[in-house]
Amino acid sequence: IIQQLTESNLIPEMILIGIGNLDPDGNQMRGSDFHSEYTPNFLQFITEELIPKVDAQFNSSVVTAIPRVLIGHSSGGYFSTYALFQNDTAGLNLIENFISLSILQEKDYADILTEEIRFYDKVVLNQSLEQALNFRLYMGVGGNEEDRFLVAYEALLENIVGRNYLGFEVKATIYPEHDHGSYISFAVYDGLLFLFGE
Repeated sequence: IIQQLTESNLIPEMILIGIGNLDPDGNQMRGSDFHSEYTPNFLQFITEELIPKVDAQFNSSVVTAIPRVLIGHSSGGYFSTYALFQNDTAGLNLIENFISLSILQEKDYADILTEEIRFYDKVVLNQSLEQALNFRLYMGVGGNEEDRFLVAYEALLENIVGRNYLGFEVKATIYPEHDHGSYISFAVYDGLLFLFGE
C-alpha cells in the first residue's frame, strides 16, 4: 500500500516499522501488550526505546519532516487510540498521526472513553498544551462487524467531534459490506491519504 502510494506521489516516502511479539518458543503473543496492565509499558517501549533506535539508525530525527504514524487494528486499534490520549504525558508529540481501526473495547482494556475524558480535561486546563495539539486521527470500522466494534467507534467519534479540539483533525469511515478483517487494506490506504495526501 505504502509503495503504491509513494510511487504515485500521493504520500511522501517513509520508513515502515512492524512490531511483533513472540514468546521464547517463537509463538505469537497477539494482544498481550494491549491489556491494561501492560499497555503503559508497551507505549514506553515505543517512545523511549524504539523511536530513538530508529532515529539513530536511519537519521530520521534529522530528516523527518514527515510526522510519525501509529496504525492499529482491533487490539492494535485500541492501543493506537490509547497512545493518542497519552500524548500529553508519554513522549509529547512524538507521534502525531494515528489510524485506529475496529477499536476493541473489552474488560481487560482501559476504557478508551475514560482516557479521552482525562486527556480533554488536561488539555482544557492547560491552554499551552491545547495550542500545541497537532494530531490527525483516521478511524474505520466494518459495517458488518459485531455491534461492540460499531458502538465503540460511534461513541469515541461522538466524544472527539463534540469537543472541538484545536489542532485535532479526525476523519471516520464505516466500510459497508465489510467484516472485522476484510476492509483493513482499504482503510489503511484511505487513512494514509487523509494523513498525508489531502
